[in-house]
Amino acid sequence: MADSNAEEKKEETTAAPPKKAPPPVLKVDLDSDPKDSVAFTLLGDWTKRVPEDELDSYKLLYVRLWESVKIAFEEEKRFLKKARTLNNDVLGEKINMEKARLRQQDEQDNLERLERERETCQTNLDEAEHADTVVKYELQELTSVYNELEDSLLEMKAENERNVEPELARLRSELKAMQDENAEAEAACEKDKARQLELAEIY
Repeated sequence: MADSNAEEKKEETTAAPPKKAPPPVLKVDLDSDPKDSVAFTLLGDWTKRVPEDELDSYKLLYVRLWESVKIAFEEEKRFLKKARTLNNDVLGEKINMEKARLRQQDEQDNLERLERERETCQTNLDEAEHADTVVKYELQELTSVYNELEDSLLEMKAENERNVEPELARLRSELKAMQDENAEAEAACEKDKARQLELAEIY
């Protein structure tokens, strides 16, 4: 029982203290006369507690503090306005930077696409040059074969003229001699026939 009471007391001591409510914010119009403020009016109630000259010094100090706070508030508004302007400028710069980044990305994409197209064109060009080299080589081979065949044909013609033409000349000569002999034989035969007719007519 004593232990449970001790534990309860320990939990009560270790429990977090309740949060205090934030003090109320007193809204003051700094453009108004400080002497019309509630605080300045309350200073007037101190006439029975402090001397007159000391109270005047408090009032003067309050007016100075009012002016200082007013100046500080004006500076704060100016700084806030400048900060908003700077924030807008920074936001504009961020937007411009994002647009520039997007343009740069587009340009990078275009460069990569153009590089791929260049590589494709280079590949096609290499293939075309290789095919052209093969065609030129084959054409050179065919030209060499054609020249060899043409040389062989000329040699065959020359050999034919050397070997065949003399034999043809001989054969033509023999044919002409046989034709001449045949013509002479026919002429002799015609003479014999004419002679026989003449003899037949006489007898």
